[in-house]
Amino acid sequence: MEENKTENKKYSGLLWKMLFIVGISTLLLYGSLLITAIMNSQRSTKTLYSEKLSSIAISLLESYDNMMDGDYSLKNGNVFKGNTVLTEDLLDKIHERDEVHMTIFYGDTRYLTTIKDSNGKRIVGTKASEAVINTVLKEGQIYTTEGVDIQGTKYFATYEPLKNGDEVVGILFIGLEESKIQAVINELILHLVVVGTILAIVILIVASLLCMMIVKSIQLVVKDLNVLASGDLNINCKVKAANKKDELGGLADSANRLASELREVVKNIQRNSQILNEDSESLNGVVSDTSSSVSNVVSAMEDVAQGATGQAETSTDLMASVEELSANLDMITGHVDELNETTKSVSDVANQTKETMIELLGVNEETKNSVEAIVTQSNDTMNSVEEINSIVKAIEEITTQTNLLSLNASIEAARAGEAGRGFAVVAGEIGKLAQESSDSARRITDIITNIISQVERSASLSDELSKNTNHQISKLVETQRTMETVLSGVVDISTNTESINTEVKSLKLLKVSISDAVETLSATSEENAAAAEETSASATIIEENMSVLKNSSNDIVNVAEDLQIAVSYFK
Repeated sequence: MEENKTENKKYSGLLWKMLFIVGISTLLLYGSLLITAIMNSQRSTKTLYSEKLSSIAISLLESYDNMMDGDYSLKNGNVFKGNTVLTEDLLDKIHERDEVHMTIFYGDTRYLTTIKDSNGKRIVGTKASEAVINTVLKEGQIYTTEGVDIQGTKYFATYEPLKNGDEVVGILFIGLEESKIQAVINELILHLVVVGTILAIVILIVASLLCMMIVKSIQLVVKDLNVLASGDLNINCKVKAANKKDELGGLADSANRLASELREVVKNIQRNSQILNEDSESLNGVVSDTSSSVSNVVSAMEDVAQGATGQAETSTDLMASVEELSANLDMITGHVDELNETTKSVSDVANQTKETMIELLGVNEETKNSVEAIVTQSNDTMNSVEEINSIVKAIEEITTQTNLLSLNASIEAARAGEAGRGFAVVAGEIGKLAQESSDSARRITDIITNIISQVERSASLSDELSKNTNHQISKLVETQRTMETVLSGVVDISTNTESINTEVKSLKLLKVSISDAVETLSATSEENAAAAEETSASATIIEENMSVLKNSSNDIVNVAEDLQIAVSYFK
């Protein structure tokens, strides 16, 4: 609870900054809209009154045309329309109804008017202004203006040309006191100020509530992201209900998906690293057993070589004895018995060696299968690491976009000047958050790079181990074939020895045959000795390869331990 209060206090400044920005923006918007509305209201009101005055002027002139035939003229100081003299009666009625003042000029002189002086007399005989004369009398255009000063009163007025056909003979003045127009404008401005103020207050209240909801949602997301950054992947990021379908809701969903994907990836890595560790230990044990078996094979091959050498020496002695066969028959019989026993011993050793080679072939086949399992496991591990790498790249892209957002926000805040200072602070905080996310992504990338290098090293060692194992199997098969030849030779020796033992009484008659048999025996013994030496050399190579395989197995164990340590950070 204390930690949550501390986190909320740490990031609570964002609410006030957002409220400040919203308040300033609302006030500026309210002020600009209010000024624009006032200016438009003044302009629209004056336009409306101008149209009103023009319509009154048009109505008056049409009334004159409908009621009286003929042109306008001036007779004895009176203005006529046809044969009818014009009076102020119609002008006074319009004045009472519309509160406008009217004047009829004939030429540039005022003859009829509703405007009176302080004594109640109508103001007649005065001249129009130079601007009115030039625009209306000379150019025949309508002239609308404000600030027309008549007897100290300001008027908003329209001057219409008075025509006889196309000839302008006079001027019709329609004016309204500006104080009345200003009163209408002031009432409209007051209405705009009241409505705008109420609307601004409502906007501020709604914006404040939205800002508080947004900040609360951000605090919830930041809290869960801090838990995620600490290595605990078991988070469930939530935001306020109002933000579930906007960008904050998307951010929370993205954080939850990220945590879920990381959980799956870490579980796969942990499971694979455990399997790799177990397989590497099993491989280490198999290598130790195989190395011990190979040592036994080497020892057995040395015995076979010694036996084959002794057999060759015995065959040489036998050749010398055959020369004295006639005189030393009893001695030959003894040698034949000794040769028979030696042949049995060699046969037993050869059979034992063959069984050992078959067992060694089985062990090497198991070693090959284990190596292939290690290679498959390494590929699975590499795929999992690549999935993590793609997630980290997505985080880096989000960080890059966040940095760009922060930079653009800082630029816009700088353009806004003093009003954008608070937004600039927000942009800076976002930039710092993006930098921290980038640093975390970079650290994860470093760990992934280390894992990839270790897995690649394991794959390289596994490939080398597989090649060595295949080479060993081929050598063992070749050795097995050689041992079958040795056994075949031993069987021949045994057969010959039994034949010699059976026919010993007729040795003198078969001396030549015995000589040939002894020569064959000598050649076979030499071949056996060479085959035994070759087998011994092959076994020595296998023993060296087993040493290399053992070192590779130890490296795989170390890699598995490092991988388990690397993923132990996540929970």
